[in-house]
Amino acid sequence: MKQIILMCILVLSGLFIQISNAQIPKEKRHDVGNDQQIDSTSKKTSQKEEINFNSFANNSTQIVSKIQNGIINWTEQYIEANGSLKIDTIKFKNKNQAKSMTTRGAVVVAQHNLFEIIKGIKVTGETTVNDMLSQGDNIFPIIDGVVKRAETSGDAIEKNGIIEVKIRVSLYKINGLASALYNKFLQNQNAQNSLTTPTKPAKDIQDQDLTGIAFNFNGKTFDPSLFPLIVDKNDNVVFDFSKLYNPKKGDFPKIFGTTEEMYKKIGFKKGIEYLNVFRAEPGRIVLDDKNIKKINWNKFAQKEGSIDKFLILLINLSSDKNTLK
Repeated sequence: MKQIILMCILVLSGLFIQISNAQIPKEKRHDVGNDQQIDSTSKKTSQKEEINFNSFANNSTQIVSKIQNGIINWTEQYIEANGSLKIDTIKFKNKNQAKSMTTRGAVVVAQHNLFEIIKGIKVTGETTVNDMLSQGDNIFPIIDGVVKRAETSGDAIEKNGIIEVKIRVSLYKINGLASALYNKFLQNQNAQNSLTTPTKPAKDIQDQDLTGIAFNFNGKTFDPSLFPLIVDKNDNVVFDFSKLYNPKKGDFPKIFGTTEEMYKKIGFKKGIEYLNVFRAEPGRIVLDDKNIKKINWNKFAQKEGSIDKFLILLINLSSDKNTLK
């Protein structure tokens, strides 16, 4: 008897489900299969965009300035200095002790070299850290602190009785060079540079939302700075990249070198504005009026919060000043 009652309940339940489905319009039915398909498509689209970016990063070139006793990697955003010292087996008879003490000494040499490299770095335009030091701005303790916070890169290498070490410090991250200089830099910037407010942007770029800017240098050389300036042909400052930097987060746009062929191959369809460089100067990119008007610079300055995923592409850059690797 119980089995018969149970079968009746199941039959009635089935009829109720069929009737309910018949009353629900097709467009309002909840199709799990379709939802899964939409989610899958969404994931594929997101994956495709990510692969596109990674593909560009892997096939692009890094902007690296070779300096005596080190390098400045503008793409990976770090300064690296070398230090080497001959193992002193006369003062230290124990071999392991001799290596240990020599390694410490090599780090001191690397710190000295790092300080010299930092002195030559351009903060903006042609103004270097050394210029700021010579102006008596009490920056020495700041730079000294940055150098002392540098970390070793890799293991010490012993070759032909010499120990060599490498140390690194970040260009933009918290406790890096830019964050240490930022407040002092802004004071100098406000005193020396006045931004030229661009004319009201055209209607088609008022809501412009950029994910990158591609500068075509057409074989020109470019000597980077911590915060490059965009200037017009009359030397008026149009945009100061320090406006995109947040020292509390340490974020700054990623800089890559590439060719026009690779740029076209990747096929950026939107979000990247292509600009032809009129002239390149130390720490300054000169644009003509036509290219300046392609960007809504006021809106661009508001991208600080999402700048960690922003790209600066340097196309057809000459390798005279920088190593493209």
